[in-house]
Order: sequence, then C-alpha cells, then structure tokens
Amino acid sequence: MRSFKQLVVDVSTKNIILFPLIGLFHLLWALGTIWRDRYELTSHIVIIEIAWMVGFTVFWLAACDLKKWGAMGYLLLTIIDISLYVAVRNGSVSHFYLSDICLFDGLFSFFLLFFYKNFI
Repeated sequence: MRSFKQLVVDVSTKNIILFPLIGLFHLLWALGTIWRDRYELTSHIVIIEIAWMVGFTVFWLAACDLKKWGAMGYLLLTIIDISLYVAVRNGSVSHFYLSDICLFDGLFSFFLLFFYKNFI
C-alpha cells in the first residue's frame, strides 16, 4: 500500500504534466459543485450532479496514476454523458442529468486515448 505522499509523487511524475493539471481541474470543479449545492443535498437531482463530478474526478485521478481501469471508467462515463447530452439536449430538464463539463470530458477522453499505450 502506497502512502499519500508517494501517490501524489507518482501521479505528478508518471505522466505528462497535462494529466495532473486536468486532475486538479476535475477536483476543484467537484469541490465547487459540492460547495455550491451544499444546502440542497436532499434533492435527487443535486446528488446526480455531484455523482457525475465525483465519478469523473476519481476515474481521472486513477488515469493519472496510469491505471487502465481509470481510463476505461472515464471513457465509459464520458460515453454515457455525451449520449445523454445528445438524447435530452432539447428537453427542459437536460441540464439536471448532465455533467457540468460534458463537452470538456470529450476532449479529455481524446487525451486518454492518445496516451493509452502508456497505461499498465
């Protein structure tokens, strides 16, 4: 089992600098989402939004550690999110069921696929 310090060193040095920066972006966005919705945590819609962001953050941080399951999980979440975006984008409730950074996730998935050969 690695210590937290060793995990941070591994995440920041194993890959190109772009991956940890995107991981930091995801982490800050997830924390911002939780902070913004802290008084509405009883609403199911808010829980879905927070679950999207936490899921993307966890899978991206695992991908920063070059874990194949992290990359696959992130790609799967992105596929589901973009499919929902296409299916319900004209609906009045579309923003409730989508990630806040839906289109950025597609771009980040491209980076994962581009560097996928480096994953263990």
